[in-house]
Amino acid sequence: MTQVDAASAAAGPPTVRRRLLIMALCLVAPAIVFMALLARAEYGQSQGRYEQQLIATTRALGLAVDRQLALGQSTLQALAVSPALAAGDLPSFERQARAAVRSKDAWIVLISPRGQVINTRLPPGQVPPRTAGLPPERWAAVRSGRTTVSNLTQGKVAGQPIVAIDMPVIVDGELYDLAYIQTPAAFAPLFAAQGVPRR
Repeated sequence: MTQVDAASAAAGPPTVRRRLLIMALCLVAPAIVFMALLARAEYGQSQGRYEQQLIATTRALGLAVDRQLALGQSTLQALAVSPALAAGDLPSFERQARAAVRSKDAWIVLISPRGQVINTRLPPGQVPPRTAGLPPERWAAVRSGRTTVSNLTQGKVAGQPIVAIDMPVIVDGELYDLAYIQTPAAFAPLFAAQGVPRR
């Protein structure tokens, strides 16, 4: 065997290995690129599906909250036309208010400029604290004649966060606020129905 043949034989196997490696890379590289593109497309589609589901859930929750607030407004509208309320017959009106709302997470409050007059969250016959009146911004809304919905705020008598719907009413010739109060717990079934997890 000549010296050239010996050198070729020695160089042969690495060249074959190199060619096999290049061929394997040529076969595998497109598959890797394809898998990366597929994973990216799948991620984009799943992200899009998640965003659509989130939008649909948000809309459904908005409608459910609107329905819950509409329930409070319709209760107030029914109580606002009470002859007992207009005449200032507060014991009779309190019985009507207690019958209108039986949930432990919602109650009726009648507030004069001097403070609370009726609070159905308290036991019958218990006088509400006069100091628990409306803050100035809520009185301003009442004086405007509009029914308003508050943000989540701390209830003075309830001692917990509440949402209040305020409706102006005339009691024996004087402007009062008739309020439907709800705690966040009143909205919990709405969130549970939409699959929103509890904290």
